[in-house]
Amino acid sequence: IREFLARNEDLSFAGLTGKDSVGYSSLRMAMLDALASIGGQTGIDGLLDVLHTTALPAEIAQLAQHLDTLAPSQYRQELLDASRAVLAHAQSGELKDYDVGSLFQVLAKYGGADAVATFQTAGDKWKSYAAIALGNLPDGAGIPALLELARNSSGTTFAAAWPMVAERAATSDEARNALLDAARAGTVPASAWPDLARAL
Repeated sequence: IREFLARNEDLSFAGLTGKDSVGYSSLRMAMLDALASIGGQTGIDGLLDVLHTTALPAEIAQLAQHLDTLAPSQYRQELLDASRAVLAHAQSGELKDYDVGSLFQVLAKYGGADAVATFQTAGDKWKSYAAIALGNLPDGAGIPALLELARNSSGTTFAAAWPMVAERAATSDEARNALLDAARAGTVPASAWPDLARAL
């Protein structure tokens, strides 16, 4: 399994008649699950091999789930480093066909307040993912950066910042006051109101 994964090859099960019975989208995903089932240090070492070489966001998300089950919090830094590296590749345009949403989830879960700077940088390209991640950080750690992202969003560049501010307004005085001030000043983009109303 480790030799195959090291070659960075894959076999997609998409379109195959037996895909539903197989239960995996590709051979690599099945093998990652197999390593997790093997468990112990052997399984962990195999998962870490892939973590140190993969450039696929979905693989990092699956690796995070498996490693956290086998060794809770032990490989937190490795997961953060890998997620940041792949996100940097995506920002440079090297991963155009891949959804990076799972990277934001991993960074938010394991990075906490330390991930705020990463989300701020990535917010230029992925406003929705950044807004959701910032809004969901524990203890309101991402609220100031979320408000900055919302205030800098306008017109067609609006994503999920103001609705996320609205969601946090129930528990955060800072978010509530910022939302009220923006509404009174008329600076909330018109395109934001439908989603913002649903959030409220």
